[in-house]
Amino acid sequence: MGCGATVTAFVKQMPNHHVVLETSPVIEFDSTGGVLREWHVPGDVDFWELVAGVSGDEVILAYDWGRSGVFVRIRPDGRYRVSAELPRPLEREEWIALEDSTWVRVRPRDDGTVSMHSPFTRGVDPGRWEPLGDSGWYVRTDSGPHRGATAHSITLPHAPEPRLVSCPKSGRFEGMQCRGFPDGSRERRLAFPTPCT
Repeated sequence: MGCGATVTAFVKQMPNHHVVLETSPVIEFDSTGGVLREWHVPGDVDFWELVAGVSGDEVILAYDWGRSGVFVRIRPDGRYRVSAELPRPLEREEWIALEDSTWVRVRPRDDGTVSMHSPFTRGVDPGRWEPLGDSGWYVRTDSGPHRGATAHSITLPHAPEPRLVSCPKSGRFEGMQCRGFPDGSRERRLAFPTPCT
């Protein structure tokens, strides 16, 4: 896989190391940054955000962002299966308006990184917001000048994304994004290449 060039190969197992068929890593890590397991997935994960979930020892890749209903479930040893089985649904997102065309995601809460709806707005202090019960309202709780402000959350009409979590401070995770995926009643932390890095 590369800019302007693709190779199609029919394989029974994702190769860990191959001179022609490059794979990319997806790494599961714990809260201390320790690596729990690693998968080798097709190299196009470097160009599109394909990781859609994790279930047991399978990492789930969604092609056509899940609209096609085709998912590839890959095991750490490289064995895989193509499936129509959906990954576990993500938590419904809620956003609040900070300024015109500037939004911050308050649910699920991103870990250390703020998701802005508009990439063109810079320099807006997102603050820290806490829910007011189950009312759908949030109050700003940081120590800035807007402490105590309230805002009502809305659901924005786009595909939900898993929450961003902090990547371990290690060169191995450089150029990766880290997200929390639900698996049963727990969250699992996965690192994978940020597209086009």
